[in-house]
Formats: sequence, structure tokens, C-alpha cells
Amino acid sequence: MKHLFSLLAAVALVLIAFTPAASAQVTPNQSDTISQAASVTVTNATTLTISSNRIDVVAGRGIAFLTAYTGAGAATDNLTFKFNVSHDGTTWTTSTPITATQALNGTNAVVGYFIIPPTSLDHVNYLRLASIANAATNNATITSVRWMVKP
Repeated sequence: MKHLFSLLAAVALVLIAFTPAASAQVTPNQSDTISQAASVTVTNATTLTISSNRIDVVAGRGIAFLTAYTGAGAATDNLTFKFNVSHDGTTWTTSTPITATQALNGTNAVVGYFIIPPTSLDHVNYLRLASIANAATNNATITSVRWMVKP
């Protein structure tokens, strides 16, 4: 009987030793820069058309944007980022149903952040930055627009 317990204990130790450790599969975040909006100037009181590359929308996930820009004068008016949506990546809305507004801070550099929530992206497969509107009396220079989606 003593040998049976020793044998069972040895078998259990071997099984434990060769059992692979449990680990979660980690999917990296998706992120990129909208190159069409890098180092561009949006003239005062105008809208700059961008028509960026498309961003694949992940069902049930929002998209975060990190923007960097600087005003050319003392204005603190808004920049409005306007987005088109598509179901197939070819046919885009002619309106811009999704917008995000951020304020200039005079000539100080601004790093802004906004999220398009998943509820705004229901039934949308693709998104793209269509334009940036500048309500200020001074020009605004967009340094970069980056996006990120968590899996």
C-alpha cells in the first residue's frame, strides 16, 4: 500500500510538471496616425477637407483620438473634427454624422483627447476623418491626429 501511494504521488508530480501553464492570449491595441492630417494648416474660419484612410471599426469598441495642434494667435475658438462612416469601405456618407470639438489655446500647443463611443459606431464598419473645421479668427496648425482601438 505504501508503494502504491508513492507511485501515485510520483505520477501526479510528473503530470503537474508537464502540464502547460495557463495563459491568456493578448491581442495588441490597434493604432495609427492619420497621415493626411499631419503638419497641415487649417485657415481661419474655414474647413480643411482631409478624407483620410479608413479605420476598421471593431464591434462593441469605441475609438480614441489623440490630437496635437497649435493656434497662430490669441484665439480660443473650436476646431471640429468631422468623420464619415461606411458599411463597405467604398461608399461614404456625404454628411459627417460623427463630430468632435476641441478648443484652441491661443499660441500654446494643445494635446487633445476624445473618444467616439461604441454606441455611436453601431452598425458601422469603417470610419474616416473627413475634415477639420476652424472657427477661430487665426490659423491652426495640426501636428498630428492618432487613433487607437482596444481589442
